Amino acid sequence: MKKSIALIILVFLILVSLGATKEIPIAAIITSTAKLTAELKKKEKYTKSQLWKLHEEKNDSLRRLLYIERFKETAVDMQERFNIIPAISIAQGILESRSGGSKLTLYAKNHFGIKGRKGCKSCKSWNTEEYRKGIKKSESAIFRRFNTHWDSYLAHSKMLREGRNFQNLKAYWIPRDEWQRMSPIERIAIIDKIVLHLGPKSQRILGQKIDVPRGCGYATDLYYYTKIMDIVLKHKLYEIWRVRETHSFHRSLS
Repeated sequence: MKKSIALIILVFLILVSLGATKEIPIAAIITSTAKLTAELKKKEKYTKSQLWKLHEEKNDSLRRLLYIERFKETAVDMQERFNIIPAISIAQGILESRSGGSKLTLYAKNHFGIKGRKGCKSCKSWNTEEYRKGIKKSESAIFRRFNTHWDSYLAHSKMLREGRNFQNLKAYWIPRDEWQRMSPIERIAIIDKIVLHLGPKSQRILGQKIDVPRGCGYATDLYYYTKIMDIVLKHKLYEIWRVRETHSFHRSLS
């Protein structure tokens, strides 16, 4: 019973860490908590590490839903400003920030692993994992720190829109009015092309090695395309385009 209460508190802390004080899918939280409690009744079958892994798996989907609810309005805002497709912003945010739970996001409000330069006073060194010649390695890198989560989304959108390495994606940045007139199939096709070019020049897709000569190298992960597209399709992020509420949403992201 004590552990079930502890897990409920942990779920609440995740909400607080994301700032999700509004638009929380309460039904999803109750359902997830009930399942966790049921699993805890079988705790004699699990070690502590196995129990924690189970907890992580059960809550992964919930954390993603909370993240989408929290930042979908911001993603739509970025499309209005820079024509960046919301599905790209949200999917990358979920993957790069671990649904808002990574240390880099919690302490630096950096959702996208945006790196800084030497001498940057507002930057900080963090450990990260990168693929070098197809091998995952742990290394230290300098990352930017932001005052608000909205600032992180703004920097990400500017980088994709104006960055020298991303000029080959300019044709895929579409205004919201045009985006909402497209069919789901048309949207997915465009997202597919963008994600393919965001990864490294050599990728692994469906077990096959795929060379992408014009890959931007945003990520070094050989499986970046598969991971991002899985998030987009599972959560139907291609449907995020609707008119956002009239209030100034970014003010609530401080």
